[in-house]
Amino acid sequence: MTMSHFAYLFIMTVLEKYDPLGLIFGKISSYNRHNPAKCGREETDMGKVENKKQQKRDSLLESAFSLFIDHGFNKTSISDIVNQAGVAKGTFYLYFKDKYDIRNHLIGHKAHQVFLTAYHELLDHPEISDFETQMLFMIDRILDQFAANHDLVKLLSKHLSWGFFKDSLYFTPGDE
Repeated sequence: MTMSHFAYLFIMTVLEKYDPLGLIFGKISSYNRHNPAKCGREETDMGKVENKKQQKRDSLLESAFSLFIDHGFNKTSISDIVNQAGVAKGTFYLYFKDKYDIRNHLIGHKAHQVFLTAYHELLDHPEISDFETQMLFMIDRILDQFAANHDLVKLLSKHLSWGFFKDSLYFTPGDE
């Protein structure tokens, strides 16, 4: 599979999962261009408790990513993940049902990071206004991220389609 084919598959799979009605890119060229502070950037006034929860969840996700890359999904245990994250095993279950659940959340988390990075770079170029050029710009930035992070490509190429395909078997737009 070529890198551009992988990027296309990645974009289409994520868009089908998170934007079944095709609303994301319409928002890029309208509302978000006029209010970039509201475009998926983290809220700065998040409370201490919520911030701490998010840090624990992110730590679990990053630990899982590291361990899945280094040891493989099948050879990584929940105990390995919580030990590396520095949290209690019970904390894991506050955020995830099992190892498969964290894998699926990890894929969504990493996909979100890739899209958000490309999107924020797009916001830095207000001269790009038509949809086709915006898409090409985003694809180019996503490919740049894939070229720079082979571990991310490794994780996504092995698990992306199953994580989203499994959920799409039971997902009907509007049933959220």
